[in-house]
Amino acid sequence: MNLALTNGIIPESWKEAEIIMIYKEGTNSDEVQNYRPISLLNNDYKIFTKILANQFKTFLADWVSEEQTGFLPNRSVRDNIRTIIDTIEYYEVNQQKVLGLLSLDAEKAFDKLNWDFFKVLIQELDVGWQFQNGIKAIYNEQGAKIRINGQTTENFPINKGTRQGCPLSPLIFIFALELLIRNIKKDKNLKGMRIDKQEYKVRAFADDIICIIENPKHNIQIWLDKIEEFGKLAGLKINKNKTKILTKNMTNSSKDELREESGLDTPLKIKYLGIWISAKNNQLLELNYITKWKEIRRDLDAWKNLNLSLLGRVATIKMTILPKILYLFQNIPIIRNNNLFKVWQWDISRFIWNNKKPRIKHSTMITPKNKGGVGLPDLRMYHEACAMDWLKEWTNLQKIKILTLEGHDLRRGWHGYLWYNKVSVEKNFRNHFIRSSLIKVWEKYKNYLYTKTSLWLSPLEANQRRLLGWIEWPTYKDILKKESLIQKSPQIKDLIEIQKNL
Repeated sequence: MNLALTNGIIPESWKEAEIIMIYKEGTNSDEVQNYRPISLLNNDYKIFTKILANQFKTFLADWVSEEQTGFLPNRSVRDNIRTIIDTIEYYEVNQQKVLGLLSLDAEKAFDKLNWDFFKVLIQELDVGWQFQNGIKAIYNEQGAKIRINGQTTENFPINKGTRQGCPLSPLIFIFALELLIRNIKKDKNLKGMRIDKQEYKVRAFADDIICIIENPKHNIQIWLDKIEEFGKLAGLKINKNKTKILTKNMTNSSKDELREESGLDTPLKIKYLGIWISAKNNQLLELNYITKWKEIRRDLDAWKNLNLSLLGRVATIKMTILPKILYLFQNIPIIRNNNLFKVWQWDISRFIWNNKKPRIKHSTMITPKNKGGVGLPDLRMYHEACAMDWLKEWTNLQKIKILTLEGHDLRRGWHGYLWYNKVSVEKNFRNHFIRSSLIKVWEKYKNYLYTKTSLWLSPLEANQRRLLGWIEWPTYKDILKKESLIQKSPQIKDLIEIQKNL
């Protein structure tokens, strides 16, 4: 390993890989492009690249734009989805403006990345000579064999792309892609969405890129030219057959013209990061939750005659059903009607008890095992916990770009709606698909959180500071900044722990 870092020399075994082909679910299995090549690599090579990846990740966390949320610490896929949903909500209010959401599909993105391109970038940024030696050694000479049906092909050389299965691969890819994101943000000819001083043009999770284009009919070609220009440098090619553009506030005739000019499909919905999105946010529930639960119900009906114990059936719900629905909770916590949870509870109960009358109360079933219950997941509580996690940005005033977009039509600070009951005064607060869902959960738990906050740090008391003549009483912003006070307050520590567990 030291030799690789100092002299740029690696063992021959590190240059080899066996590739297995993983079928992409939901595609035509007869077409070779619908298989994902995964490289099986030596353990010592993976240990070495993992060490490099951990160092590289520290650098990228500070250098890569906030629009890229893939594979970096303290970044979440939900920020991308939240931005897109809030963008659609903004154009719902401003119907005189036309929106295009360009969902890019890079053809075999990881497999076509130009080695020389990212090696020059690494050299220009001066990330350290030893790291550069390691990268140059890895991406100088590679070979691979393909394993199919137990048979292995002859070794063949590889001179482009990053190995899917290597810890460094996703980081190198987002490192190279950052040049495109920065150019998009900097180019004034690429028209995105602007609110106050914030501009919204692009969001990315590794190679899953979505561009926010205002007036796409007139601007789409400029965007496509910029992306193709980058592709020629980096070795990436946009697959126009899979690249789509979702439009809002556009007439059918304008859609036809856009389709002819760009050569792109303009569907009524697109799937971005596993979430179906349409031009109307009120369709999110039907497109995602209702559709997903129909699949789950079919699975439950198919499994109900399996010879499983009570605890086995509960474990089935935890391992197969909960992960599917939890991803939706984490990325679109928009359920306002509790009747939906009752329907889901009934379907789960039918599976647990095999269509017979329940012999244990539901409240006991959802109680944790260490408290005498069975530990069946309570889906409503999971949804509310995910909603509270979204609310952290409102309470902590973090992620300013998201807050600016989500509160584009509000007249007060977020603390006014959270703590000072300004929702009842400003009626349009609830005329927003995301805000109305989150505030409903907040109002349910607000009083429980307030009792955990010491008087000196209470936002409600901060509101009365001038009225009561408490000159030295902290404002809401002071409360967020006074880390020393927070560290000393046992009540605040309890609140932080509660927040972590939500």
